[in-house]
Amino acid sequence: MHISRAKVENIICLSINAVNVVVYVLVFSAAIAKATEGTLGEIIMSVYGIIMSILLIANEIKTFTVAQAYFGFLGFHAGRGLLFCFLGCLVMNPTPFNVIVSIITCTVGLGYLILSFLPQMPPPNAFCVHWQHHQDFWAEGLDLPPPPSAAPPMTNTIIVTPPHPSTWHPKVRY
Repeated sequence: MHISRAKVENIICLSINAVNVVVYVLVFSAAIAKATEGTLGEIIMSVYGIIMSILLIANEIKTFTVAQAYFGFLGFHAGRGLLFCFLGCLVMNPTPFNVIVSIITCTVGLGYLILSFLPQMPPPNAFCVHWQHHQDFWAEGLDLPPPPSAAPPMTNTIIVTPPHPSTWHPKVRY
């Protein structure tokens, strides 16, 4: 069975969406862990991290127009990468759980920064967008046929195709 490139890219994007949600949940739990035994400054930073992670989970599922207007950097891999690095630094704490979550979050952020240098990667979208594309691709059967095993035979005929309809111009009458 041969799967088209569009389907593979869509499955990769859905997987990236799932990883993002898992990392946001980890940041949420690490922020709670940091707030339970922290100073006032750490509690305020944790509340900020909790609110951000909840809003980012909602944005990961469905992109809102407010997020597109005011947080446009979420539409680029580099912007998301820097956001993940920021969240990793936000929940950093000496406890082992927070250290592990910080390392995972910063690693995902560096992965996004690497993805920003790949021109063939589509921009990040919400899970609903990728899921709708996934359903459309699998419903329409957009699989490509396997490439032929041999080159087609050469013929001595010249095939002339008619011009595209957009190049046809009606005669102008004055």
